[in-house]
Amino acid sequence: MPWLPVEPKPTKYMDFLDDPSGDTPAVVTRIPRLIAQRGTTFGDFLNAFSRFLLDPIRVRVGLKRINDRMWLKAQDNAMLAPGVVLTEDGLAAALALRDHQRAGLAPIAKHLLSAVLTDIENENGFDVPAPRRRAVTLTDLVNNESFRQDLIGEGRTWKDPGVKATHGEFTHRLQWCAAMLEMPAGNDWQAHFVSCGTWADDTQFAGNRFGLWDALVDRNAGGTPGGPTPYDSRDVNDFRSPENLQAWLLDPLQRDAFSDIRFLAMFIEARNAKREAEQAANVPYVSPDPPLPPGAVVPRVGVFRTSSWDKWSRLLFQDQFAMALSRADRRTLARAWYRLTLLQDGFVRYPIVVPSPMDDLKPVGPDLSAAYLSLGLDANGN
Repeated sequence: MPWLPVEPKPTKYMDFLDDPSGDTPAVVTRIPRLIAQRGTTFGDFLNAFSRFLLDPIRVRVGLKRINDRMWLKAQDNAMLAPGVVLTEDGLAAALALRDHQRAGLAPIAKHLLSAVLTDIENENGFDVPAPRRRAVTLTDLVNNESFRQDLIGEGRTWKDPGVKATHGEFTHRLQWCAAMLEMPAGNDWQAHFVSCGTWADDTQFAGNRFGLWDALVDRNAGGTPGGPTPYDSRDVNDFRSPENLQAWLLDPLQRDAFSDIRFLAMFIEARNAKREAEQAANVPYVSPDPPLPPGAVVPRVGVFRTSSWDKWSRLLFQDQFAMALSRADRRTLARAWYRLTLLQDGFVRYPIVVPSPMDDLKPVGPDLSAAYLSLGLDANGN
């Protein structure tokens, strides 16, 4: 008989917007204006989503559906890779490896989870401003106001490789996508997502202003009350905490051959190991180093990787390689790099890696001229 996971029984709860919700603290004690949302469509959504994330059995159902879609997407990808034999064991093994180690399965496994999550999001109204091929990438921590306004308020989902590995770079997307697949139809997911960014706590906590997002899907890890946010988990099975969900996904039992979330768990474990190694070596996800001329090989001293225009280009231009861009887009790429890597006290100033209208301006400086030249333009970007 195949191994079946034994899940804890769901935690008993009151509704998220109730004063005696069972949460510490109840969200309405820090955002009293939310009381007026009781009985509204948005208030009902908050209660339902909170109940979902408090129920590990239901969360697993949603994650299984993500896992199933990974397998279906892999089979679609395999049709474009003639001669490659795809098996479930082979895919699981490939997802546990880096791209360059996957051999013939590399084109099948590459971006598999990202593609599935983006499909789910776009199917549920997140195709803003147009159907996306990838989420926004964050290269560092984002201050709370920018987080609410420039990410949540703009309806953007994100990959967060700069956050601590214990948080996980995909956990917020997994929370929402699992719910989209398992909760009843009829929710305006994108509108509710954006609305979460409009509610901030009335008072600061430890010098920062948190809000509804933190109470709903970004709570402190189980067993660590009191910080870094004001909102504590009830226990380790409260998946309103990304740390709790990430730790649960990393349990070796989830990668067992009979696990119904095997592909997802294999990928998350491999990505966790990769980020832990990078963070231990203090290596950033994308380097802010000055660019090198094409073909140059310069030994790097310090902690940064050799600069790669392809890395920046794939993040900013929907997975396109730098030298495949038009001259106008290469000019924009150089300016975006210049804007995003201006440093303050050694840290990247703006860690939300997205193009901006600012990139149509014409800043000047020796680094920008070097960027133009390294992209095959002249020193003025022409």
